[in-house]
Amino acid sequence: MARFNRIRLVHVTSLSAEHLDRLRSLSKHDIEILRDLPTNSRQLSDFMDDTDAVLVSTRVAVDAESIAESESLKYIGVYGTHLGLIDRAAAARRNITVTNVDGYCNRETAEFTMDQLGKRFEKHPPPSKRNTVFGIVGLGRVGKELAGLAGQAGYSVLYTSRTRKPELESERLQYAQIGELLKRSDVISLQVPPGCMVLRREEFDLMGGEKILINTSRDVVTDPQALEKWLKNPSHTLILDSVAGRYLPNVHGLGNVVIAKESAWLKESSKKRLGDLLIRNMETYLSSS
Repeated sequence: MARFNRIRLVHVTSLSAEHLDRLRSLSKHDIEILRDLPTNSRQLSDFMDDTDAVLVSTRVAVDAESIAESESLKYIGVYGTHLGLIDRAAAARRNITVTNVDGYCNRETAEFTMDQLGKRFEKHPPPSKRNTVFGIVGLGRVGKELAGLAGQAGYSVLYTSRTRKPELESERLQYAQIGELLKRSDVISLQVPPGCMVLRREEFDLMGGEKILINTSRDVVTDPQALEKWLKNPSHTLILDSVAGRYLPNVHGLGNVVIAKESAWLKESSKKRLGDLLIRNMETYLSSS
């Protein structure tokens, strides 16, 4: 199999020793790692100098300037799903291949959500699971897994999504417009892409009564000020994983906010799958080069 000349990693620090060894086998030179986030485009482009393959975390911005300055670059691999910080148009103009890893932690994220809800209900049990409505905003891969688990647990499940999925609907999984879902649901879980703003002031105003909001999405997907106002009602509860918690610093320490110490995706099984798929993408590129 062909190999890259040089592979460098930027802010990708959780690969196992096995994955690092596999990466070394794909490179003519030893791999190098920049552990901290680059502070500017120049620092990134200097690190990528003479590199034909770079692997970056989803928090690294690879902009047009750093791409233009990296004359040897042929391949950008994202260690995760989110591609929003990669200037793909600039990469396309240079015929640079950009890949990401999708679907590596669907089950783990859904299980995390159910585990967190279970812990909450251990302290504050609902009158009846069957009468508890579980609302899912975003029925993508994670949302589908979550709908299955919630249905198996005995909840009535509502979903809303950019596209309706009638083939998945049943007595236990029904479609609702987002306004109806927010009004009727006792538990609301956000399963939307990073930066997809789904809850603004208007949506929070619809969420009366006792509600549990669970957010494992990356980036800001709720209006921060509207969320803070909503949390002034002590009957409302917000549950975040450690990653979602980074984007909402103003709610830390509130009595009705739970921020898990762990990330929804950071289980050993999902980390292994992420590393495997990251390397498989590179092998596929090399085999077709």
